[in-house]
Amino acid sequence: VELACDHTSSSGFAVFDIQVFTRPYSEGLNGSNSECNTSSAENDCASSKDGRRSESNVALGKPVSTSLHNTYARDVGLMTNGVTTSGEWSSRSANGVITTDLQGTYMVTAVFVYWSGWWGAGTDSFQVRLLHGGQAAVAYNTTNAPFINDRTDKLDLVSLGSAGLASRVELACDHTSSSGFAVFDIQVFTRPYSEGLNGSNSECNTSSAENDCASSKDGRRSESNVALGKPVSTSLHNTYARDVGL
Repeated sequence: VELACDHTSSSGFAVFDIQVFTRPYSEGLNGSNSECNTSSAENDCASSKDGRRSESNVALGKPVSTSLHNTYARDVGLMTNGVTTSGEWSSRSANGVITTDLQGTYMVTAVFVYWSGWWGAGTDSFQVRLLHGGQAAVAYNTTNAPFINDRTDKLDLVSLGSAGLASRVELACDHTSSSGFAVFDIQVFTRPYSEGLNGSNSECNTSSAENDCASSKDGRRSESNVALGKPVSTSLHNTYARDVGL
């Protein structure tokens, strides 16, 4: 996002903050799916089977690490590339954790896990954990997930009462009745700046920055400010040698 400062009637330009916000997975630009006309990945800016939108899938393209053995030496980035029907990542480990680094702090309201084939179907015990500020909160836990080929677990954390802030999301693969684990994609969704967890500002109870998860003067929320903490560059002369990260 570029901010072109073309003219000033004062002595120069001065900025406190630049914030960039995104729509939630459940809305289009006008609350529907009609206005999306381009895509950079299979699920980016496209409706899925349940009509949800993925333009605020904050895990898309983000770094992934895992304690599971990389049995087939595949790129772990396959699990956050937005492709949900091919190119799985697999491991024959008995258990382990897959960690997605969101590279920012977000109010996470939903996590979708696209399991692959029979190995995915056999994953009957797993947890989703939200990591923030050195703390880990269990957002979802099951020990009896159904055996369904190419199963998709779409976890609405708002309905479950476990939505919360996270800078990393862990998928703990605790047990499988198959020969290993296999995942197509992991997707993490966030609320927009204009809504709380229930459409108001009442449910936010923690903050990692001045404007993170807090209402501003106009009542808007910044938990999906995707510019928070991101790199900044400028062609303007740094007159006072201040950090552009301000």
